[in-house]
Amino acid sequence: MLTFQKYVHFMRTQFPPGSRVLLLSNDQPKPVPDGTMGTLTEVDSAGRFLVNWDTGKRTALNLEDDHFRIFQPEPMELKLHFPLHGELYIRNEWGDLADDPEELAGSELAPYLGDIREALQENQLPEEQERGLMHWYRESDALTWKVKSAFFDVELHDGQLWGMADCEILEPLEGDELNRLTTYLAGQASDGWGEGFEQQEIPVGRGLLYVHLWDGQDWEMSTTEPEQHESPGMEMAP
Repeated sequence: MLTFQKYVHFMRTQFPPGSRVLLLSNDQPKPVPDGTMGTLTEVDSAGRFLVNWDTGKRTALNLEDDHFRIFQPEPMELKLHFPLHGELYIRNEWGDLADDPEELAGSELAPYLGDIREALQENQLPEEQERGLMHWYRESDALTWKVKSAFFDVELHDGQLWGMADCEILEPLEGDELNRLTTYLAGQASDGWGEGFEQQEIPVGRGLLYVHLWDGQDWEMSTTEPEQHESPGMEMAP
């Protein structure tokens, strides 16, 4: 059974601050006319929708007495790049795998972009389909609603294949929120999601490829394009 606290958490996840609200009708005394637009500031602990109306008023709406529509803000894209490395085991003429793999990185992994992307998608669990890695985020902070989703993917830059956390952001990250997000995703790349993925066999040509999202050697996750890692900062595109 869905408890009231879980209901409030669900509503906060579905309708983050910044969502636009259209008032259809209100049975209470009307400080704002029907048809007014406003901006949602929060869903409070009582499950009410607190709205700053474009008229300058501020009221609370509830699902029992008021009729309104909520439009989620358009998500912004945030890409976090990181280096990949792989191990390729080649089969000999008898079909046996070599004992020692070929170590691959960068441009050597580029020909396998499609194979790696397909393997990343196949490694997703059913519950990750909507929010990806954010399904497992358990902190009670603004990242739970600011980051709509985050999926591991791969991307080619100047002939080099890079890992990427492809995120959808509903509102700009502030303070140390970007650092907390990258710390969480780095943990997923190393000890969480990525630990299971690196054990997955990826059939390629005459061999098997294993890909590591994290290697622990000068590894970093950056918001900038891979060829510009020396310039930190947050890059978002609507």
